[in-house]
Amino acid sequence: MALLAEPSPSHAVGLDGPAEAQERWGAGVGVGWDHVGGLGRDGYGFLELYAHGDARVWRRLVLGAAVSVRRDLFNHNYALDRLRGGASGVAAQLFVGYDGERFHLSVGPWLYGDDRDGRRFRATVVPYGALRLRIGSSDRWHVRFGLVEGRAYTAEGAGTAARLLVGAPPRGRHRVAAGLYTSIGENTAGIAIADEIAAIGREGSHVRWGALIGSDVTHLGSRPEVTAFCGLVY
Repeated sequence: MALLAEPSPSHAVGLDGPAEAQERWGAGVGVGWDHVGGLGRDGYGFLELYAHGDARVWRRLVLGAAVSVRRDLFNHNYALDRLRGGASGVAAQLFVGYDGERFHLSVGPWLYGDDRDGRRFRATVVPYGALRLRIGSSDRWHVRFGLVEGRAYTAEGAGTAARLLVGAPPRGRHRVAAGLYTSIGENTAGIAIADEIAAIGREGSHVRWGALIGSDVTHLGSRPEVTAFCGLVY
């Protein structure tokens, strides 16, 4: 991607990118070792593809959507102490809300389905729960909070997760945000970091990448999880 670099303005709306932009589209891939603590106590090696979009449709009214297709390559069941076969999962989200220069709030329903543990695949719509919040201008120091929210469903810590990130002002080509995440009901927590690098890619695209490093908090250190994602945004 570095070989395709050419200067261009960044585009974003919502939680990421410059405050004046009106729309944002992106896609990418995530990979990692994901833990489900609590009752499940399974570890999953996964690969994930995702796409997302946000746009101001009328004044400050914003609509957004995201979809992820995940493949669990294998999973380790700690109760049985053995590896099991993989599974597939799909997640989708819709958002509606207010997008301003110094404040963003959007909420919406989400859909999730998988065929783990030999279950028949079945997707369920949850009409509440997904939330995105930004306080402060994205061109200055600001705070972001997400609940069951993420362009990459697992790779960005979205799942049933809550994320609290602090975003820094742009520094050179970089827009960096870092903070904490926890998976609600799964006994996992850790740190998250994301960076958007401007002027890399064709036709105004920019690289957005990041990682999460955490652990099952009841087995701190002995059951770590590490995930990473990378994609292009326009």
